[in-house]
Amino acid sequence: MSAFRRRPGDTKQGEVLKDPGGRETTEFKDALLFDFDIDDDTPKEAHLEYLREVIRYMVRVLNVGSGRAFVIHLDGFASRTGGAQHNDFLSTLREQAIENQLRTALDLKPDLKPLVTFNRKFHGFADSPPGENAHFRAVRIVVTRPGPPPKPVPIPTGSKFWEVRLVTLLSLGIPVVIIPGAEIQVDAALFEIVDRSPGGKQGLFRYVGGGVAVGVPKLGPVSGGPLGNFTLFSTTDPVDLRDFEGDASFLQPPAIGPIGDSFLAIQNRVFLLKEAHTIPDPIPVDSFSFIPNIFESTSGSLTLLRINGRPV
Repeated sequence: MSAFRRRPGDTKQGEVLKDPGGRETTEFKDALLFDFDIDDDTPKEAHLEYLREVIRYMVRVLNVGSGRAFVIHLDGFASRTGGAQHNDFLSTLREQAIENQLRTALDLKPDLKPLVTFNRKFHGFADSPPGENAHFRAVRIVVTRPGPPPKPVPIPTGSKFWEVRLVTLLSLGIPVVIIPGAEIQVDAALFEIVDRSPGGKQGLFRYVGGGVAVGVPKLGPVSGGPLGNFTLFSTTDPVDLRDFEGDASFLQPPAIGPIGDSFLAIQNRVFLLKEAHTIPDPIPVDSFSFIPNIFESTSGSLTLLRINGRPV
């Protein structure tokens, strides 16, 4: 795959969503093998373990049910990043990688091998939402008896329920000599964003931005929220953890009595393509220090550093 630039996916071991099209029977077994690495077709350990389970399943139900033969339906998918031709080829490679693993296992089962045929489809990114999505770096595998192919199933496309906390913040101000009370501002921060849906992932993001700070009349005592408190928020449409990468802004108003929130606004291209925005927008986040008579705003970007503690 020399034409591809492999990057780590969300998990080292890969993930398996079982029974998306219905529960297992002697006639039907179904799963989505997802979170292949980005721009890569190599099955991961969770995928390989499920393929071993498929072989055991066919041996177990070989003489049970409507007949002895099996059809293995394989659908290859890719995320909607890169060109259409690129992702058509990538979805084909992922399907072929899973099929090759199954054919190698069937070589060791001479009684089973002649009873198994394959049905293949390659979807590219045709059904994928914008951006990287682990559920579309995938191959769906369905085992049936000969007959009509299985119906397509919706693939999860993200979450609408999130929480965020400010982990660290460094704000630097450079006075503007010709404008009393004004400063050129630079913010560097770490944010933790967590998907609150079942099985959701946690991401660590770095924010770097630049802007201005201006003096305002003192409004009250400093009383920033404690470091580490999570703020719950939602999105109008489902988004993936990686969708938070990109353009963002960070606002630090003066502390007003007991109010010590800063605000994070997501302004990137993927949110725009998905017609999504956060609720509230911007998102209040607890800060741990404030200068009570300075108003500052920076624009920059969020970069995803880790998913569930694993570097990306």
